[in-house]
Amino acid sequence: MMKMRIWKALRFWMKVTLHKVEVRIKKLEVFNCNRYQVLGIKTFFQLLTYQAAKRVIVLSPFNLSSFPLQFYFTYKIESGFAFLDEEEYIHVVKTLRKKQGDRLELMDGKGFYYEAEIAEIGKKEVKLRILSSREVPLNWDFDLQLAVAPTKNIDRTEWMLEKCVEIGINSFSPILCRHSERKQIRIDRLEKIALAAAKQSQKSVLPKINELIDFDKFVRASKADQKFIAHCQSTELAELKNAFEYSPGASVLVLIGPEGDFSPEEVALAISSGFKAVSLGKSRLRTETAGLVACHTVQLMVADNK
Repeated sequence: MMKMRIWKALRFWMKVTLHKVEVRIKKLEVFNCNRYQVLGIKTFFQLLTYQAAKRVIVLSPFNLSSFPLQFYFTYKIESGFAFLDEEEYIHVVKTLRKKQGDRLELMDGKGFYYEAEIAEIGKKEVKLRILSSREVPLNWDFDLQLAVAPTKNIDRTEWMLEKCVEIGINSFSPILCRHSERKQIRIDRLEKIALAAAKQSQKSVLPKINELIDFDKFVRASKADQKFIAHCQSTELAELKNAFEYSPGASVLVLIGPEGDFSPEEVALAISSGFKAVSLGKSRLRTETAGLVACHTVQLMVADNK
């Protein structure tokens, strides 16, 4: 009896999505599920446990293919066809068991989304016929660049990159500073993390991941319109939120140092190269936290100025 009940619950969960649902169940909070979000399996079993499935209102069944719950990255578009690489191939063919004729939503990382139909499945590649395309620009109108000295524990840098992509950046540059404890970094892994974050947060344009570069060389070559270096060597610095001036189409660059901060010589070089020294607040932040705060601060200030 219980198995049948669970099976019916799973079938119901897979077939319907919520347009807008408000559920009040004794001590449970109100669940507000926006359109295109599938009712969570945990939440659904809570409904069954409390025998309150009938309290769900405004259920709107619709064809799940009408709006994508997931995008797939196409690395090449040629003569009306799109191609998925081996990694996406494994997910689409081996995991999801997609077949010829099935439709997928694709992104090219350059600002375009595509609806496509699987035309051919090879040994390590999927070929799809493009049915339609649409351009989806980013929801900010400036170029946000983040340059960070990678942390000794690379997991922290990868976490920061993931979250910054979700919030919104245009480029990420790992920099090698005097106090840097990490001298090497895998750019291909960072690119995969950025791609996964862009797909999850539905960013139509992939941020550019640059090669690891020496601090001095990077600072001298920078041509951003507004340039900031965040450091902890003074308590009288202007905060980034007050120093940043929003200008549509402008480029903004923020430098974040390693665990030991920038050296005094590096700060002096940056200032002489047109950078403005700023603070990210009264707290002393980890490198990965500082990168996230800088990214969010700029995006928040832009949103307030629009």
